[in-house]
Amino acid sequence: MVSKNLLLMAATEADAAAKGKKTIEAKLETAMKVMVNYWAFTDDDLRFQSAVAGALMSASDEDKQRVKEEMDALRCLSSAMSGFGSITSLKPPEKPVGIMKIWIKVIGVNQVDTLGSDMVATGKKIQAMTPEQKAEMSKHSNAVCRATHEMKKVSNKIESVKK
Repeated sequence: MVSKNLLLMAATEADAAAKGKKTIEAKLETAMKVMVNYWAFTDDDLRFQSAVAGALMSASDEDKQRVKEEMDALRCLSSAMSGFGSITSLKPPEKPVGIMKIWIKVIGVNQVDTLGSDMVATGKKIQAMTPEQKAEMSKHSNAVCRATHEMKKVSNKIESVKK
């Protein structure tokens, strides 16, 4: 388990690099470039999360909302791809930032090839399911998306109480 202090330190380094950039896309790309080979993490998910957190530190409220909507959509999509989510519960962001497109650009082609083959394999598994299995998967994925949304609401309440 990675400590919150280490995540905060990484996000702060990403923020320092991204602070001077004008657009959220430029902030994200700069923060991601700093985090892509960050010395303290071997986990790409932690590097990604730290980069996004760092880019958001100096972002406008509007840009923070755009990123939040896109991250929520990515969580639901990830849940669906893992067999615990439903595409039907996915709410596309109104003004997408292109977070994954930026991340893929920063991490390079080898990672993209792996990501693409994983998505194809998952798609084939889903296609091979019976209608009953798909319905069951959808039911579970909706529950996961709802639970994720509720956890986010609780987290936001906790943060507002801290302030």
